[in-house]
Amino acid sequence: ERNSGALTDIRILDGFNSFDGLNRRNRLRYDTPTFNGFSLATSIISDSRYDATLSYEGQANGLKVIGAAAIAEPNLTNA
Repeated sequence: ERNSGALTDIRILDGFNSFDGLNRRNRLRYDTPTFNGFSLATSIISDSRYDATLSYEGQANGLKVIGAAAIAEPNLTNA
């Protein structure tokens, strides 16, 4: 593996296998329009799961600012 330029043979999939939020089964999602750089995305998913993300993108004094905060309820008891 090192001859191929890789430092390890571990793949992202070995540690993480779900990159689609709380899964896409029976999901309703809404993304708001952007207001003054802020936007909100939220989903309700089957089995009493939900997630939400508030993000901001803007400029101040020539500095580009990007940030986000998120919350998720995976409800693992009903998975």
